[in-house]
Amino acid sequence: MKRFVLFVVMVLMFGFINVNKGECKVIKTENVNVIGESYSYNEAGMMWYGLKVDGKDILIGPAYELSESISQCLDNNSKVRLQGKMNTIEEKGSNGKVVYRGKQFDTKTVKCSPVK
Repeated sequence: MKRFVLFVVMVLMFGFINVNKGECKVIKTENVNVIGESYSYNEAGMMWYGLKVDGKDILIGPAYELSESISQCLDNNSKVRLQGKMNTIEEKGSNGKVVYRGKQFDTKTVKCSPVK
């Protein structure tokens, strides 16, 4: 009987847990050619790359998604030109409100070249 009650309690608990806490989607994609200051930072145990353009931050992506040549370009040059597709992304929380809206490069299409 105790096992049955425990089973029922567990089923009810997992039935009320919202596994999908948020929804992230691409709302716009555009081809870009931008020049900015590259930087890297660590978050959640991973290294990420970003680009500062006119005082705004653009997310390039995590290091593991970038090719070795792109990573070297970003590491060895502070001022770079990035070309490729950029997505405007929006993330909604479980309550339906927008919790994040920003721009992120499509790491499969990005090309990097140093600017002198």
